[in-house]
Amino acid sequence: MSLAIHAITRNGTQLAEQLMAALPPAHGFAMYPQEGGAASTITGSFKAHFGAIFNDFGAHLCICSVGIMTRVLADLATNKRDDPAVICMDEQGQFVVPVLSGHRGGANAWAMRIAEVVGGQAVITTASDASATLAVDLLGAAYGWQLDPCCEDDITAVSAAVVNNQPVYFEQTSGHRQWWPHQKPWPTHWLSSADGATARVVISHSTDTPAFAGPTVIWRPSVLDLGIGCDRNTPQHVIAAAVTAFCQQHQLSPLSIRRINSIDLKADEVGLIGYAKQIGVPFRCYHKQQLANVAGIENPSATVERCIGVSSVAEAACLFGSGCSTLLAPKFKFKAHGFNVTVAACVEQAVKPAASMLQQAKPMKGYRYHLILCGGRHCDDGNGKSFASKLRRLAAVELAPEQRLKITRSYCVGGCRTGLRAVLYRHDQQTDPNHGVWLQHLEDMPFGQWRALFQALPSKQRWTELLEPQFIAQTACLSEAR
Repeated sequence: MSLAIHAITRNGTQLAEQLMAALPPAHGFAMYPQEGGAASTITGSFKAHFGAIFNDFGAHLCICSVGIMTRVLADLATNKRDDPAVICMDEQGQFVVPVLSGHRGGANAWAMRIAEVVGGQAVITTASDASATLAVDLLGAAYGWQLDPCCEDDITAVSAAVVNNQPVYFEQTSGHRQWWPHQKPWPTHWLSSADGATARVVISHSTDTPAFAGPTVIWRPSVLDLGIGCDRNTPQHVIAAAVTAFCQQHQLSPLSIRRINSIDLKADEVGLIGYAKQIGVPFRCYHKQQLANVAGIENPSATVERCIGVSSVAEAACLFGSGCSTLLAPKFKFKAHGFNVTVAACVEQAVKPAASMLQQAKPMKGYRYHLILCGGRHCDDGNGKSFASKLRRLAAVELAPEQRLKITRSYCVGGCRTGLRAVLYRHDQQTDPNHGVWLQHLEDMPFGQWRALFQALPSKQRWTELLEPQFIAQTACLSEAR
């Protein structure tokens, strides 16, 4: 998401220049630009400047008062679905305040990230964040899930039910269940049945949703693999119509499609390529030898086998591409404008019922990584607690919920002669290259370096590639050395 930084004072310009260097590729604009600085000059009034580029960026950081931005935004804000994020910050960098589009526009997340860069305090006022509960309009965004447009009018009512501790029914039939962002049990007013509920949250690929009298928010997880076969040169609009008809017949949401699969003979099929781009999903093709012996095909065709050497395209491709052994929906035949299309679908293996999340979480079960900081009296300068807190806030900004990092302080890990030390462990497996890495002399390491370390965890980039040798005490755990 592109970020624009706006400064209306000289002190603000200095801060903007620092932020542009720390948050590339941010674009800066200043009423008093520095000579040789990166910020562009604001000509005319700030209100006119901001209004002209309001929709050109995904987020705006305005180094000015909230009162100024309230007046500037009065004629610009339209709705929470489309408005960019707007954040205000004082020119000393003490307070960072999301003003517009805190949730769906990402202003809250930007505020926390900016606060870590400048060493300030993010002032988050949205009720779900302040009370450490669920933001229903963000629930699946981090996982690529899509909010069904049909529920837009109910979001406010369901959000109010959540933050006001009213009984809310959670109905989940697909998608992973690790979306609850907090390491604590579900609130007791969150229900696994509709009885007594005043609002509902649905997570499902199916459009066959049971009737419910109250407001409902629906998330569509990316769990459907489609297999598609078609005549040569089938137009994109015919393929789109085929998928629409297929989804309607089987009560599936097109928003849950995660991949289009076919045989490699169709790798250059313009209509298929275009349709995959249209809906924003990958298009994967497989060799006929990969599809020849796939288990789970329900409708083999002798004609297809005679023509291309395999008995199935649509069914075989979605089975192979998804890794499933059974079909969710078998081959569907569609014809329009003289072109034939076949479609089949598989669904990612169903998750356990969401009610299982009501159980008490164990201390480490919900975390992927555990960072232990030395807190011994010989090497702790007295700021160990605040240092750990700063790291926790940074990790919350830089890591997705499924990459959770637990940070704790030990009394001492025996590293007094090498300064402040830390060790990283991975909870769920020990094949991660950073599992068991020991760090040392942390009191000399720039705090900004931790951002790069946390960002490296999802891709398993080695910390040893990012740090100077003096900060590495040990590079491998015993399990790797065996």
